[in-house]
Parts: sequence; structure tokens; C-alpha cells
Amino acid sequence: MSSYEANFANRFSAKRVFSFRNGRMALYAILKAIGVGPGDEVIPTGDTCVMDVNPIKYLGARPVYYEQLFIIIYIFFSLINKHS
Repeated sequence: MSSYEANFANRFSAKRVFSFRNGRMALYAILKAIGVGPGDEVIPTGDTCVMDVNPIKYLGARPVYYEQLFIIIYIFFSLINKHS
């Protein structure tokens, strides 16, 4: 275990710690650990970087984009209607 991982584990009282070279590798490991695979759909934001989508595709899953602004506007107007 690297000294970085050991210090991180001690700081958060964790039994196991894994470090990754970059965020894409970490995202791939997380998706794989929770069982994402062929036929699954993963929902990234519509303005995400292509590198964030690669781990999804590597596992055979399909990215289904959503538009954040639409969701925010929908929630905002739903709250206005609820309170008027």
C-alpha cells in the first residue's frame, strides 16, 4: 500500500483504500463494482465530457443523457405551482 493510501485510510479509519491514476479508471471500477454491464443504462448529464462516458461504454452499458437545465426549470416551476 502506498503511503498516500495508508495516510488516507488512517485519516478516515478505513480498512481498505484504493487509489486510481485518473477519474475515468475510478469511475470504471465503481460501475463494475456495482454490477453495471451490457444492457444497462447509466444516466450522465447532457454536458458531460466524453471521457466520462467511455467507462460506461467499456462495460457494454448505454449512456442516456439528460438535460440538467430542463430538470432544474421543471422542479422550479413545480414548486412555484405547488405554493401558489
